[in-house]
Amino acid sequence: MEMIDEVLLIAALIVGSILVLAGLLSALTGLQIAVEVALIVSLFYLCMKCIKRGDRT
Repeated sequence: MEMIDEVLLIAALIVGSILVLAGLLSALTGLQIAVEVALIVSLFYLCMKCIKRGDRT
């Protein structure tokens, strides 16, 4: 059951990231880049956390 929770969390984070980026289309370029970097770092951190907890057999 924990695997499903992690998949849903990652999916929600990706969808949320897309919605945030879509909302920033008319924002300044510097702000867009800063938000994109923050979103990529958060996705990477979450994926690495899930991989470390996973079963490697």
